[in-house]
Amino acid sequence: MLLPALSYNHASTLCATRRNGNGALTWSSPLPPEGQELQQLLSLGPDPPDDKVLGVLGSALLHWKNNPKLATILLSGLAKNRRPSVAGQVLRLMAASGTEVNVFHCSVAISACEKSNKWQLAFHLFSAMPGYSVKPNEFSYSACISACEKGDQWQMALRLLSDMPLKRVMPNEVSYNAAISACEKGCQWERALDLLNQMVAIQLSPDAISYNAAISACTKSRQWQL
Repeated sequence: MLLPALSYNHASTLCATRRNGNGALTWSSPLPPEGQELQQLLSLGPDPPDDKVLGVLGSALLHWKNNPKLATILLSGLAKNRRPSVAGQVLRLMAASGTEVNVFHCSVAISACEKSNKWQLAFHLFSAMPGYSVKPNEFSYSACISACEKGDQWQMALRLLSDMPLKRVMPNEVSYNAAISACEKGCQWERALDLLNQMVAIQLSPDAISYNAAISACTKSRQWQL
């Protein structure tokens, strides 16, 4: 039997309110499913066991098969909250359940590593992409290069950048800026300038980040004349 409109609206209002610490009623919009799952995952801590993560995801894995954007939303939340290990677990559990993992899922998970200064995990997730039948794109590469830059791994950053054209992925300004910044941190001023020249050669436009990183690389190496 259908509820009368007034009763239904009253019930909806009650469900959307809660009492604050002073006992007063306050409005509280219900979280969407992916928001609830994110909060539950965050409550597990930075390195929960797989079975705990699977227990939270539950039927969501089935829903993601028809709407992969929901997985992207959850992974973005994990990245924002710096939960790279959990993001990697989500990818593994998606694949194990037969839920398709796409390039956006992987890129966001790698970005979570970059935000958390976990360059080794970022490179691990990047290297695992072919196992998910996913081809890295410019966003995946850029996120991994940025993670290497934050981890002071300029050699790895340059290796990834040079690998992009070989895989028919065109580097963009973000890719080059991260690589130049990596060279700056490693006091590799000549390589930083080479990358700056490469940007111009392939018709990319260096910006303030590009120039500042290159200038800083020269300054650190006492190449003030340049």
